[in-house]
Amino acid sequence: MNNPDKLFWLSLICWIFGGIIISAIIKKFYNYKFQKIVVLFFTISFTFHIGLSVKNSSLFKNYKLNSVFQNNPLNTKVLEKKPNIYFIISDMFTGSEYLEILYDDNNKQFVDFFRKNEFVFKENHLSNYSNTFLSVASLFNTNYFKDEYFFKPKIFKLGTNFYENNNLVGNIFKYNDYETNYFICKFSYELKSKYCYKNDDLSSIPVLGNKFINGLFYHTFFDSYLSKIHQNLINKKVLNINNFKDLFKFEKKNKQFNFLHIYLPHPPYILDSSCNFRKKVSHGELQNNNINLPNIVRKNGYRGNFDCAKKKILTLLNYLIKKDKNSIIIFLGDHGPHLIRKSKESSEYHNLLDKNSTFISLKYNKELSSCNNNYNMENLNHVNLFRIIFNCLGKNKNNLLENKIYFSDISNNNLKERIFFKDQIKNIKKDETN
Repeated sequence: MNNPDKLFWLSLICWIFGGIIISAIIKKFYNYKFQKIVVLFFTISFTFHIGLSVKNSSLFKNYKLNSVFQNNPLNTKVLEKKPNIYFIISDMFTGSEYLEILYDDNNKQFVDFFRKNEFVFKENHLSNYSNTFLSVASLFNTNYFKDEYFFKPKIFKLGTNFYENNNLVGNIFKYNDYETNYFICKFSYELKSKYCYKNDDLSSIPVLGNKFINGLFYHTFFDSYLSKIHQNLINKKVLNINNFKDLFKFEKKNKQFNFLHIYLPHPPYILDSSCNFRKKVSHGELQNNNINLPNIVRKNGYRGNFDCAKKKILTLLNYLIKKDKNSIIIFLGDHGPHLIRKSKESSEYHNLLDKNSTFISLKYNKELSSCNNNYNMENLNHVNLFRIIFNCLGKNKNNLLENKIYFSDISNNNLKERIFFKDQIKNIKKDETN
């Protein structure tokens, strides 16, 4: 039985026994008229609770319990070479082509850094998926989701511990005695500072956790209050840092796999190009999505966050290159910036760039630099990234998967989900530029 089902039964038990206790107290101390009012109130509340619980539970739904990933097995288990690995994601970091369309900026200084420091990179990369959940999950499982799940996700039951149970990459590093560290870092306008959550597995988003006490009061008026208490407990575990480099420790016995997800240039739009917190920020710009913001506000807000992200990323990468020369360093964006609100008014290619345009890069140490000769650059994408790395570090070789772009629009414009292949994208771009 998964967590939603447990919560349903726990909350149901709470209501039944709680109702019996309260009824006994009322019967002893209050008159008949008052008892009728209380019984009516509890009947309405109980009915409402049951309705919401059934709606949110899987008890009466025909969910699919099988794996949501395609059958493309990974052969690697034992790693023969064990460098430290730094894997950095910038949320919604776009590629050079779309940046030039948006701001007439070719991103030259940023790209030159990767060229100078001998990264393998694609500055005009298209992510395999258009949102963080699908993109990160496909990266850590080196696999595509089943097409059926992509088009009809509601018929599958994932559960709140999906990332914890679906982290093939992390499990391989743990099996090979790596210390695994997962950081998710955000910027707070209220605190005027950045902060990070830390975990030793991929369930680094703490709000997904459920406690027993929350189950008892699920869908009651205590639920919101208890959630705030739970959030305050989480906040006590937050790391407040001045620089991202402060997250990493180098004097350790075991090799490390360090994952850092920087919540930039993703909204809220609160930073300027110099990484200062903006003085005047509207209520809409403080939200974690930009759907309801005017076009010019989204565009200007994204630019400030993007320029700040570039500064922070270059500073961190430069530090890691000098501090840990024998490591592998990965930097990429998880998907595009999602700036187009009225998708039907934009061309097909621009919509694709808006949802999937990003940047991907990989730097081996000198000992492993020959690994760059073992694959075609066209095969470097999110899904193949760790297949390529494990082919370099392990003895068993993994097949590289055909590059496919799963396009989905979350802007409520009713654009149909689609799967694009390389030749299709080339033809779309060619037709629109002619």
